[in-house]
Amino acid sequence: MPGNGFYAEGVYQPFSQETWDDLATADSAGYTGPTTWASWDEWDLTPRFPLTFTTPILDAGRIDTFLPLCNYGGTGQVTITLKTGNTVDSSGGAIDSPTTTTINEGDDVSAIKARFFEFTFSTTFEDSAGGGGRPVITSVDTTLFGEKQSATFESISSSTLAGSTGQRTLVVDKPITVTTVTSMIHNPDTSPYFVEGDSAGGLYVADDYVTTGVSPRPVMYVDKSGTNPVLHIFDTNSADGATRVDVTFDAVVQGVPKATMINGTITR
Repeated sequence: MPGNGFYAEGVYQPFSQETWDDLATADSAGYTGPTTWASWDEWDLTPRFPLTFTTPILDAGRIDTFLPLCNYGGTGQVTITLKTGNTVDSSGGAIDSPTTTTINEGDDVSAIKARFFEFTFSTTFEDSAGGGGRPVITSVDTTLFGEKQSATFESISSSTLAGSTGQRTLVVDKPITVTTVTSMIHNPDTSPYFVEGDSAGGLYVADDYVTTGVSPRPVMYVDKSGTNPVLHIFDTNSADGATRVDVTFDAVVQGVPKATMINGTITR
């Protein structure tokens, strides 16, 4: 079974908490209804919640970054438990060493890098007093979205970004899960000379006022482990070969859009 309930008239609903033994006497489950078949006229016991339903495993066909989407039909307070991974067991019935993500009402949903996705929908009463009607599941439809969007940055001086020299955070102003960052550092001053000036501010090009120097050779490394990429910038021509510096650069950031879970549904 894909969950802990049963189908009746096209609706997935919970089994009762009571057992057959509970129907014989008014005992542990608090049952106070009919105790003989002759007096039985309605099957209306205490539902067992949460009611859960697990979908078949979705195979994206490749390991990539996907936004999990779903359309949910039903009632109650819904939680989605998402299991993801890159391989399945030999029977194909379970994801190997899955990563589990729990999504509640109103949560932002980010794209996840994986190949296999499995959704479990769990619904219960909307409040602890059992209000809001008897929760049931009427339909579930899941899919994956992997289309990329881009954010472009032109002629950015890294010194204007948050952080410290050579370690700057590039804030992406689009609601995306970052997948790739392509950057290009502008050509730095390549002159091998540094010109000194006199006390009056004048510059001289005579030999005794010119000092031989080494032109900078900056490189940039990107850390994508957080929400926004962090840029690590070093001058490889510095005395120690790894002095942090600031530069001017262009960048193109690509990523998969984010979404929000509302009433068990995640849509763009």
